[in-house]
Amino acid sequence: MTLPSTIGRRRLLAGLLAAPFASRPSLATADDWQPSRPIRVLRGFAPGTMGDAVMHRLAEGMTERLGQPVVIESRPGAGGNIAMDALAKSAPDGHTLGLTAMGPVVTNPILMGGRMPYDAERAFTPLFRISEQPVVAMVHLSVPAAGRDFVDWLRRHPDTAYGSVGIGSTHHLVGAMLSHALGLSLRHVPYRGAPLALTDLLAGRILLSFDLIGGAAGAIRDGQVRAVAVTTERRSPLFPEVPTFAEIGLPQVAASSWLGLFAPAGLPPAVARRLTDALDAIVHEPAFAAWLAGLGATPVGGDAAEFAAFLAAERVRWAAVIRVAGIALD
Repeated sequence: MTLPSTIGRRRLLAGLLAAPFASRPSLATADDWQPSRPIRVLRGFAPGTMGDAVMHRLAEGMTERLGQPVVIESRPGAGGNIAMDALAKSAPDGHTLGLTAMGPVVTNPILMGGRMPYDAERAFTPLFRISEQPVVAMVHLSVPAAGRDFVDWLRRHPDTAYGSVGIGSTHHLVGAMLSHALGLSLRHVPYRGAPLALTDLLAGRILLSFDLIGGAAGAIRDGQVRAVAVTTERRSPLFPEVPTFAEIGLPQVAASSWLGLFAPAGLPPAVARRLTDALDAIVHEPAFAAWLAGLGATPVGGDAAEFAAFLAAERVRWAAVIRVAGIALD
């Protein structure tokens, strides 16, 4: 038997030492990344809101699938910007996430320009779109309008005031869409929250208001207000008798209110994949989807790339609406 040369023996030894590791996956693969401590979720919503309820329900599934507790930390204020600013300054290691709706990452930067504390397009890793639900237009019971009759009524009352939960909110922008679609000058009345707007609608101080369909469900069911149309492509399963704006001749009035999870910029792709895989499985569980349906919402899901593409399109679309409507924050 011929022994290998010195160089040959060295190559053989190197090959033997490397062999046990050759088939091992990288330590950064999506399959084996696990959080090493509790996951913190920063939210800009006040306790008791729908966003708060959804995050608590989601946290239960995340804890089970990821093996670490999920701690929800409330950072309300500045239209959600405070929570997202704290997220932007956090380490991109998968242990700090942020829950938000559209404002802090899409419309607030358009409305505030250089006054934003972070660059919304570069400060975050868009991770996962959890859910969406329609905005519903409601009128006071004295308004003799339903379906296409509502459009005719608005044309006869071009200075109608409408309520929303604040300047730059989805509710406000839907009203601006409606006003532009009809060539009218509907007057916007911002409120500090949906309950105050609903109170004035019930009292007849305003005759038109916009709200998330889940939040308005009680007043609609009790017959206190009339639901005119929803802003999504399909009717809401919560109120299948209420048409879409497209069905009443206004396809331009199209929007949805969504909730999403973000991480700081620089999150490793494998960590993002591990988190989104877990989240996607949770929101498509039948029990979770049924629970969301009771709130008037539907699960969305997908991966980080799909969410990033969605956000890019949202920024272009809402910038056009804001520009045409001349909306600005003081």
